[in-house]
Amino acid sequence: MLTAIRESVADLLANIDGQYPRPLEIEALWGRIQQNKIPEKWRRVSFQTAYDSLADYIVELGLKLDFWRMIVASDGKAIPSYWLPAFFDPRSFLTALMQARARYEEIPMKDLRNDYEVLESASVSEPCKEKHAVHLHGLALEGADWNWERKLVVETTKSTRFVAFPVVKVRTVHLGKASAATPLESSQGPNAKKKKKKQPAGDQGTGAEAVPGVQKFRCPVYRTTSRLSTGLVAADNAPVEYLRLNTLERPETWAKRAVALLLETDRADE
Repeated sequence: MLTAIRESVADLLANIDGQYPRPLEIEALWGRIQQNKIPEKWRRVSFQTAYDSLADYIVELGLKLDFWRMIVASDGKAIPSYWLPAFFDPRSFLTALMQARARYEEIPMKDLRNDYEVLESASVSEPCKEKHAVHLHGLALEGADWNWERKLVVETTKSTRFVAFPVVKVRTVHLGKASAATPLESSQGPNAKKKKKKQPAGDQGTGAEAVPGVQKFRCPVYRTTSRLSTGLVAADNAPVEYLRLNTLERPETWAKRAVALLLETDRADE
């Protein structure tokens, strides 16, 4: 991606000096830049984004590069929290956490899963002290609000479209040791169906749990505001992950409102 950007800028400067032999291609590039649009050559090799503004794209690229410079400078060690939007493929990073423990213990990766816990703070200054666990940040909630003290999805009273979401601790655990805060049900067999029989019919398929007063909303995590729309850089716009969030409302209430966590928001609404 950076190579494509450097080459385009070098070709543009060469064209200005009268040295570049393909003026039509450069005219198209310069036209996109003048219109504050992302050049198609860049978008084809870029990270997935819903931004169309070149200015927003450059700002986002700069933030991602700053994060990776920090990772390189620290040699990947003692990272307080990983900025999930910085990864070209966030789903692969989450899978790599399971792969690391599988190699460490020499066990099949299918025996592991990621277990998520929403913390009470917006940032952390120290790396996670638990083994096989890391902190993640950079999520935003759309369509609802988050009660930081009670750790609940609640009705929003704000005029903003997006609200900041706390740091999330992700642990790689064995399937039998995963807690109720895990994002996905590990089994789809008869046992899983038996557990769901006691739930109200409206809660089926929404991630609800039979917990008195508190239910679980199976909240999808999308990369951009485009969500499932195709036609962007990557054809795979499926949710990165699902987090099971506490709520006092019926889970389908949030599902019908399309409440979701996002890794990229519209800057105009921030």
